[in-house]
Amino acid sequence: MNNFNMLKIALDVPVTHNKKFDLKEIKELNYTIITNKVYSLEKFADSHPGGKKIILLSLGKDSTDDFLAFHAIEKIKGLLSLYQVGYTDFKSTPLQEDFYSMISKLYDENLFTNTLPNVLKVWSFAVMFLIISLYLKDINIYLSAISLGLFWQQLAFLGHDYGHSSVEYNRFKDSIGSFFITLLFGVSGVWWKYSHNIHHIFTNSIENDPDIQYLPLFAISTDVIKDGGYFSNFHSKFFPVDTISKYLVKIQHLTYYPVMMIARYNIYLESIKIFFNKDINLKERLIDLSGLVGYWILYGYLLSLIKSEDRLIYHMISHSIIGILHLQITLSHFSMPTHKEEDSECFIKTQFNTTMNIKSERWMDWFHGGLQFQIEHHLIPRMTRRNLRYIKEKYIKDFAKRNNLSYKEYGFIDAIKDVYSSLKRVTNYIKPFLRSLDFISN
Repeated sequence: MNNFNMLKIALDVPVTHNKKFDLKEIKELNYTIITNKVYSLEKFADSHPGGKKIILLSLGKDSTDDFLAFHAIEKIKGLLSLYQVGYTDFKSTPLQEDFYSMISKLYDENLFTNTLPNVLKVWSFAVMFLIISLYLKDINIYLSAISLGLFWQQLAFLGHDYGHSSVEYNRFKDSIGSFFITLLFGVSGVWWKYSHNIHHIFTNSIENDPDIQYLPLFAISTDVIKDGGYFSNFHSKFFPVDTISKYLVKIQHLTYYPVMMIARYNIYLESIKIFFNKDINLKERLIDLSGLVGYWILYGYLLSLIKSEDRLIYHMISHSIIGILHLQITLSHFSMPTHKEEDSECFIKTQFNTTMNIKSERWMDWFHGGLQFQIEHHLIPRMTRRNLRYIKEKYIKDFAKRNNLSYKEYGFIDAIKDVYSSLKRVTNYIKPFLRSLDFISN
């Protein structure tokens, strides 16, 4: 589409109500701002494809940037009109204008598209590891198990793409792809979608981002210790820094890597728990559950093909190898600054401030699956994986430089070291609290 301008399209959504609201009224009434329009979205929350909670957490706020980054605005502007209640004063900042001018150029280059040959190539590459695993099962059980872990890793990358609807760019088709990922990978696509979308909007928010809320095991910010914990708006409960947390956080720089190696078991648990979440449509939960049941049937059959004396080692190694994925997921955020809700900046600045890229050569793109371009992905989550390197070099780095925004990028090993140092910093901060506890107990 030539001369595409997302901001202009959003601004051109007709004003269907003439009532003008100020910011105080919008906050009190739990309305949402998108450009110069005011919307009442509470009733829409249950129907929102990206999850109910993300709507509820955005009430009373200006959601212009994150809304336009996540949606094909030209397709849903009619739906928006149904929930419009009025308008407000809106003046885009130079940063916003530059950002949406850049996105317009991406549309002009037709970069929000994928091709069938590319989709087949990515799927074929993933399935290759499964075939290798089956071929090696009676030759070398260790290499066979490693290959299965890599098969799961590649499926996770694909599931990530489907979850963002950046494979087919069609929500129905991408949901079918997501179901097959659940069937073969064993992780709930529904759970992933609802937690991951919130992570994107509220990146490294102490109260809102489930991807950094890991007490009692980990605390990635000294603010968590200072405040004695945090209330998670995602989990709807308070996570205290109690005695157990303090002792576990004291050794978090040592336990981080072993925990990542067994994190898949926690994801299995979360995938089961999501079925009982009544905030999610029952039909969606049942379809998801059928995929999970299918996975365990298939995985059970796979284990039956392995010699009985090799099954345990096959299971343990494959599940440890997929731990690399959990390491990759956390690398880009664990060592980056966190923020409290009241201190949050605009969506665009937040993504640069809280996200780090991983340097990699093109030939290693298969290993990182697009996660090495986290800044680009967080800014433009609908961008297909195959174009992330291109937009990084042509657009995003220049955008950051023009707008004086930080652009952090480390090599894989250096990023691991950075996370270690960050966790150790919190560990050092908590030690005086533990000494005081020891003194009291004595």
